[in-house]
Amino acid sequence: MLKSFTFRMLVLICVFNLPLIISCNRTPETSLNLLQLSKKPVVEQIKQRGKLIAVTQFNSVDYFLYHGEPAGYQFDLLKLFAKHLGVELEIIVRNDLDEAIHLLNRGQADLIAEDLFAGRVDTSRIDFTLPVGKSRLLIVQPSGNKCPGQLCINSAIDLSGKTIPVASETTEYKRLEGTLITLHLESKILELENTQQGEVIKLVAEKTIPFTVADEKTAIIYASRYPNLDISVPLSRFQTTHWGIRKGADAWGMLIDDWLGGFLNTNAATLIYKKYFGPTKWRKAAAGSLVQNARLSDYDLLLKKATHKLGWDWRLLAALIFQESKFSHEAVSRKGAAGIMQLMPATAIEYGIDSTSTTPQHIAAGIGLLYNIDRQLKHFVADSTERMKFVLASYNVGIGHVFDARRLAMKHGRNPDKWAEVEIYMLKKSEPAYYTDNVVYYGYCHGEEPTNFVKNILKRYKHYQNLIGE
Repeated sequence: MLKSFTFRMLVLICVFNLPLIISCNRTPETSLNLLQLSKKPVVEQIKQRGKLIAVTQFNSVDYFLYHGEPAGYQFDLLKLFAKHLGVELEIIVRNDLDEAIHLLNRGQADLIAEDLFAGRVDTSRIDFTLPVGKSRLLIVQPSGNKCPGQLCINSAIDLSGKTIPVASETTEYKRLEGTLITLHLESKILELENTQQGEVIKLVAEKTIPFTVADEKTAIIYASRYPNLDISVPLSRFQTTHWGIRKGADAWGMLIDDWLGGFLNTNAATLIYKKYFGPTKWRKAAAGSLVQNARLSDYDLLLKKATHKLGWDWRLLAALIFQESKFSHEAVSRKGAAGIMQLMPATAIEYGIDSTSTTPQHIAAGIGLLYNIDRQLKHFVADSTERMKFVLASYNVGIGHVFDARRLAMKHGRNPDKWAEVEIYMLKKSEPAYYTDNVVYYGYCHGEEPTNFVKNILKRYKHYQNLIGE
């Protein structure tokens, strides 16, 4: 059952009185030492690491890609919550709820952000937040007289004696089991292995199977993609949905509840809901986000082959290209950089690029530039993961400014081979005291640009790793 606000207040008092913590009446946390957790509350861990770590699902509702950018209902909520906390957001994708709970209870994640409800998860394993929303199961079938044969379903009773195909180990499967028992329906469930419920809905639209059931949010999204579907018949009543947190993390739960209680009644919350479940382009985009169809651009195959020279994951190069041009060959910056790789005119000439060059030629030239930067930096930064950050910064602002920042870091006792140390002095290169220093050869630099360039690419790369296969 859900924790009460009063109980959270009592435990919050215990958290701030550490000697009394063991006397608080709490359920022990799975696989964790409760005393260790209480000594270092979740909020403190988040503040120290500077990021909120949330587990969610990759599907057409919670978290997916839209035109190269991460999107999703849960993702948007999490972004705003992380902003409220003043930290960055890190997403871990787990479509298996048991794996998500395991990460949570090992302290590798701070919360589970998906539609959790009583009956889907044993609340002796995790605690629920206040409701994030509500949902129900709908029957998904061809609309009107387009139903094959006499299989049209007008009410839940019509399911009695029928076999209901659903994707295995999904929200729909878990809820359907309980709903059939509650309604005393003698129906069978046909589990479709290794698939998502969106793919099952597509089979209904194609009349390969006569019907299925789906969570209301999922059904709304796919009905916009397949207008021949009917989703008007409910199978279950509404249930409140929640986020999940570790047992015993009551101060953390209280903080989340406080934010949810205020935020969900705002216009911003309404706009996010309408963005995904109202009549907008996002609904069709979300429905197209199936795993096997997921791609970043028309150049994915080319990038996969071309990055061998660099030794990079192709998705990292894709993140750079999105940052530079959003995969547009026609992109031109205010400074004159052009093409999908945003090469400056002098650099383009150096690498044999002109106005007649094709997109693959631009990509090859950009990779050649990255390779040459990497080769120069290899003598100074041995670790390839660290060096990649220096390469990205150099691609943006020029390797000379990067060497300046390394020399400043060294002069001030910092490690010049760690980007986290060097970026401090990259930022300081906009201050006269630093860009006039005798170890600086290339003068003023607006350091926020390369540091944000690296940060944004790495964040986007993480999303691409979550959402796009190798």
